[in-house]
Amino acid sequence: MNKSILIRNIVIIVLAAVILGLPFINQAFHIDDTNFLYITKQILKDPLRPYSFNINWRGADERAFDILANPPLCPYYSALAIKLFGQSEPALHGAYLIFAVAAGLFMFFLSRRFTRHALICSLLMLVTPAFMVMSHTIMPDTALLVFYLAGITLFIYGVDKNRPGFLVLSGIFMGLASLCRYSGLTVFFIVIMYIAIQRKKFKAIILIPFFTGGLIFLAWCAHNTIFYGRMHFMAASGFQLVTLTAEDIFCKIEALLSYIGSTSVFFVFLIVGFFTARYKKIFFILAAPCFYLGVIAAMKYHASALQIIFISIFMLSSLHFFFIAIDSIIAQKAKNIKKDYLFLIGWVFFIIIFTGTIYFSAVKHILLLLPAFLILFVVLIERFCARFVKIYLAVALIATFLCGISVSYADFMYADVYRDFAYKNALKYKNSSNTVWFAGHWGFQYYMESLGCKALTYDDNSPKKGDVLIMPVLIAEHQWPCELLQKRLSLLDVYGYGLIFPIRTMNARKNFSFYTNIMLGYNPGFLAYYFSSQNLEQFVVYKIM
Repeated sequence: MNKSILIRNIVIIVLAAVILGLPFINQAFHIDDTNFLYITKQILKDPLRPYSFNINWRGADERAFDILANPPLCPYYSALAIKLFGQSEPALHGAYLIFAVAAGLFMFFLSRRFTRHALICSLLMLVTPAFMVMSHTIMPDTALLVFYLAGITLFIYGVDKNRPGFLVLSGIFMGLASLCRYSGLTVFFIVIMYIAIQRKKFKAIILIPFFTGGLIFLAWCAHNTIFYGRMHFMAASGFQLVTLTAEDIFCKIEALLSYIGSTSVFFVFLIVGFFTARYKKIFFILAAPCFYLGVIAAMKYHASALQIIFISIFMLSSLHFFFIAIDSIIAQKAKNIKKDYLFLIGWVFFIIIFTGTIYFSAVKHILLLLPAFLILFVVLIERFCARFVKIYLAVALIATFLCGISVSYADFMYADVYRDFAYKNALKYKNSSNTVWFAGHWGFQYYMESLGCKALTYDDNSPKKGDVLIMPVLIAEHQWPCELLQKRLSLLDVYGYGLIFPIRTMNARKNFSFYTNIMLGYNPGFLAYYFSSQNLEQFVVYKIM
């Protein structure tokens, strides 16, 4: 690739990332944005003690160190952004736009190692629903993906080209990945896999990134021990890694397969391009168990018949693609290409298995496998659709973009509900002598507490006569007040927030959720989004008697 084409591709990626992000720059703070903003607030007070505060995040007042399970690299970045630009949604989302740009660029350079369609790989990633939705938050997932991609890309180039400088940078980025989320530590296993599969001759310089990245992570652990008496990693592990049955793990992997089929490449293109005579039979053989699993899910989570179909199709598209990838590895004669296939599919399967062992599954968890999955998709399309590969990839890109922008818009509108209600209605019920209480957390908690409202705990009967309690039904029904307080509630008002647009990203009652496959009181099941005409949320206001 000559220099002018390289520069053109880089400009296209940068412009695409910025254009895709700018319409969502005023998105309301959403889901776990809130707890990262609270860590940021603490950092601005005391930079060395990011977890030295209490938070009511699960219905009780608890130490942040014990229940907020992620390291604070992104909150430190947010603190810098707030110092420079202020704490508005556009300021912070604008600051985080750099991660979308960087992710696109590192995806491009990684893809160049495996395919001649690296630009398509990068653009595909930017428009997937998984990436688009998460890039519009200030959660650390997009930053994690950047450092993850950078670490792997520089490691591969450093090992292949014998460049110690690349390996030093690789180690720094891998260390930073571990400080975004602890799942970032899996990057070390991915690069070990690359060495093992490629059968690289051992050289001392290969150890450089492990030493550099490990030193960064150990420095963070030493900080925790000095300031908190134990490592935050261990506290977070106790929160995230719970005892799971084989059924739990299987259900989480089912959810991940559904998420991959629905939030990566538009699912039709995971099937159509590989629908040869040989693979048609495989498709229909796999269809039966996928439909069976969909029915089992429906029985467990009371899903509708249409949801059974969607769950089955999404899982089927993922499994069909994985079967083709594995079969291609077996059939491939060229050893170098075979090794590349094996590395990419190994990366994907490793993340699926790892994610299946933690507390819950969510679409954000597939971000770490998304680069390998998309590269593998493009590489296989080059093989199976050689005569019209550019047309196929272009149509797949457009379809994936339409899906991604639709889901992103739906999530944008859902996030805005909680900000809109808080700013327009919450203080209507406030006077000089009462307190406005609320149940429910995520973005709603941020906006309510910013207005001086108070979060209710599970066993709290302290609200006095004349106080007001506000409950958003879909995110607070499982945090219903204690029995004594329930007897003192008198209904004041009910507010419904509808949306004509038919896609929704979260409704645990209806078995779909982009952000978690499990909530207290509900099991949202295996769908990341769904079609619905129901209200985005309903707010119920009570007076305390």
